[in-house]
Amino acid sequence: LLLCAMLLSLSACSMVMTLPTDDVTLIYHNAYADFEVTLEEKEARMVRAILNWSIGIYDPGTAACGYGENVSIKVGDRQYGLACDGCTGFKDLESQHDYMLSSGSWGIIVSLFEKYGGRFPCV
Repeated sequence: LLLCAMLLSLSACSMVMTLPTDDVTLIYHNAYADFEVTLEEKEARMVRAILNWSIGIYDPGTAACGYGENVSIKVGDRQYGLACDGCTGFKDLESQHDYMLSSGSWGIIVSLFEKYGGRFPCV
């Protein structure tokens, strides 16, 4: 009974929204570059881990950052808009919640986009 209660409490608190096998697609459509690329599993796993970790760190103070679909990450059927104006955050485009990334995590995400010609800030 105690084990069931612990499992229920963990699953109720979890805000992880992606599955370990969901495809991860980088989307970048603006004046600097124009691409949509599905990442290989090693990079996709890294992006899913960064997003999953950050989903628990809701930050309503980042609402002023510029987010949109044109520069985003799609994980399965969920899409996360990336800040294009120098913020290090992203927005869940379905729930409209804003999240901040550490500078290290942001650097990893940016380097993946740069690999395909994207750049940040992107406005």
